[in-house]
Amino acid sequence: MRHPEDTPNTAPNTAPNTAPNTVSGAELGSARVPSPIVLRATRILYRVLLAAAVLLTLRGHHEPGGGFVGGLFAAVAVLTVALVQGPKVARRRLRVTPIQVAALGVSLAVASGLPALVTGQPFLTHTIGYVPMVGGAWKVSTALLFDFGVLLCVLGSVTGFCLRLLESR
Repeated sequence: MRHPEDTPNTAPNTAPNTAPNTVSGAELGSARVPSPIVLRATRILYRVLLAAAVLLTLRGHHEPGGGFVGGLFAAVAVLTVALVQGPKVARRRLRVTPIQVAALGVSLAVASGLPALVTGQPFLTHTIGYVPMVGGAWKVSTALLFDFGVLLCVLGSVTGFCLRLLESR
């Protein structure tokens, strides 16, 4: 005697052992539909990772961190969205193409060295200044501009590469 699961379902356009015109699991056609919990967690994680990227970049002057590590954290934030919601949604979150992000990063890094040329010093000799803030002054330098340029360059290149890989599957 055959087990009921071994007999094929003869209803047209349905998977075996499912009722006609129903969707099995979390699929609608070929698109994945993540659960609301995963979507909410992704939104929170996206913001946390971007905040961590900025903090690591700012911290990189005096302690481990910097633009490269910050760029990797920012890329992980975008790629988390891409893995859960798809590369198209991740590209919309960027608002510009990854190559434009990388180009802006290189431009900022180059621009950070220009003040030294204006003052007759070697290129990328960084200058330090202070911005008055409530309760004291905040130390800023052209190295900070360089670090944010590196962050954007890493974000653009890693994200562009990984999104292209995700789109090719």
